[in-house]
Amino acid sequence: MSRSIDVIVIGAGAAGLAAAAELAPSGRKVLVLEARDRIGGRVWSLDVPGLPVPVELGPEFIHGRPEATFTLLEKAGMAAVDRSGDGWYTERGKLEPTGEIFAEIRKAIRKTGAPRKDVSFETYLARDLRQLSARARAFARRRVEGYDAADPARASARAIIEEWSGEDDATAASHYRPLGGYGAMIAALARSLDSGKVELKLETIVRAVRWKRGTVEVEGTARGKPFLASAARAIVTLPLGVLQLAQGKPGAVRFIPALDAKRAALRGLVPSPVIKVALLFRTAFWERTRHPRSARGRASPRKRCGTATRP
Repeated sequence: MSRSIDVIVIGAGAAGLAAAAELAPSGRKVLVLEARDRIGGRVWSLDVPGLPVPVELGPEFIHGRPEATFTLLEKAGMAAVDRSGDGWYTERGKLEPTGEIFAEIRKAIRKTGAPRKDVSFETYLARDLRQLSARARAFARRRVEGYDAADPARASARAIIEEWSGEDDATAASHYRPLGGYGAMIAALARSLDSGKVELKLETIVRAVRWKRGTVEVEGTARGKPFLASAARAIVTLPLGVLQLAQGKPGAVRFIPALDAKRAALRGLVPSPVIKVALLFRTAFWERTRHPRSARGRASPRKRCGTATRP
């Protein structure tokens, strides 16, 4: 399938492309295999005619200032746009600001502190935050489900507490968006790969990975035709859901020898089941909600786009 290879990377998402970018400067020959007909993995920026920014079908925000992400943005010549503005939620059909209710929750968390032994957030909420109003507890639960895309019955209370304690206010002002979208950042990362060292194959589905000391063989189908590639090493960046599939299930990758030592760890991880909805509005009605006086004026005719997630 390819010339002599030093490393096979399975998956052309952010992790796989970043691995190839790190390996190529050392002189190693890298083969990147991707089952989809595009790069990016969960990153998928959709350009819509008439909109000045892409619609993010996958990741949208940068949480905090992670060094790896900002380094990629800098190399791509891209900026990160501060996500400013107020946070809102719906209650009984009305939009309500998140500031007051989230401040109540954070105050209770600071007073109570994190549990000495980690428990689920649901347990922490029912056992340690009983002083909260029913409305605040419901908001906290929904925030974990919608904002963190996690099940409160399984999410770590200590992790949620650490995250919420680090936010300066309810608007989570330390969140950013890549200017031009995540897709532009991933595309820039792919363009930076040395074509003399890195070979990228799309529509290449890996079916089996055979490993023994010093050699890895990968087999599957490349655009419907069988292929077999070998290298000294392999880096696997398959999605968690694929790694958790039992052998023989559609889409599963067979590892030889089997990943028995990793099964317990894989069972302990849960992907975030999220349905993301993108909405296109004729006017920015929320600006009138925030500033009641402007409701008497004529709304801007510019189209606005908003997103919402549901677990």
